[in-house]
Amino acid sequence: MTKICLIGDSHVGALQSGWLAMKHAFPEIELTTFGAPRTVFAGLDVLDGVLVPATEKLSAYFRHTTGGQVTIENSYDRYLVCGISWAIRFLLPSLAKFRAEDHVKSKRVPLSSDCYAHVVLGLMRNSLSMQVLTKLRQITDRPVTMIPAPMPSERIPAPIYASLCASGDAGKIAAQFNAAAALLAGECNAGFLEQPMETLSNPLQSLYLYKRGSVRTFGGNLDIEQGEDDYQHMNAAYGEIVLRAAFAARNAEVDP
Repeated sequence: MTKICLIGDSHVGALQSGWLAMKHAFPEIELTTFGAPRTVFAGLDVLDGVLVPATEKLSAYFRHTTGGQVTIENSYDRYLVCGISWAIRFLLPSLAKFRAEDHVKSKRVPLSSDCYAHVVLGLMRNSLSMQVLTKLRQITDRPVTMIPAPMPSERIPAPIYASLCASGDAGKIAAQFNAAAALLAGECNAGFLEQPMETLSNPLQSLYLYKRGSVRTFGGNLDIEQGEDDYQHMNAAYGEIVLRAAFAARNAEVDP
């Protein structure tokens, strides 16, 4: 039996839904999910070789998603860290102020390509995702794969996505995001899984097909759907594609 620990924010709901649909095909895998809203992960601490909730709020979320467990131990064969703050939507408000040398000329502040890459890297290095990975590496040397939050739905009304796609900068920004994530994960001997191409409408947006019918992770038991005004969360079909890719990504990880 291969024991996998999934750690992440509300985006673990898609992976959990996907797992329910595909688990019959993987009887050798046992998946345990430690989920909580993104900001609540600030209350995750390292204590005596174990990751422990420093707040009752985080404890309650862990207890709910695991079915009773509240501590993350070095007892799993693999770890998956999903979402938290490695999401393009958290970077765009800052990145929208600048453009790299190879971006389309506009009123954005011009930066050298190297400087722009350092901005992306710095934003992601100072993120909660990186903090969780760093703490996880203090308790285990088992394989870890970092999974980004999905790109928002192609139906999101924010004009910046259409603008970046029209200019051709969307692909460049997505590539810089993925490159920074892979570099930072590698610094902690972890792998990084890019969002599967078949789920994307364009480099910065997901196909509506994989958003439709998405469910609330922490409301009910994955039986309450997100509304049509939610553009961030994906469904079970997306979760299954990502989990299958993660299970196959051993070559991107460092074995203990």
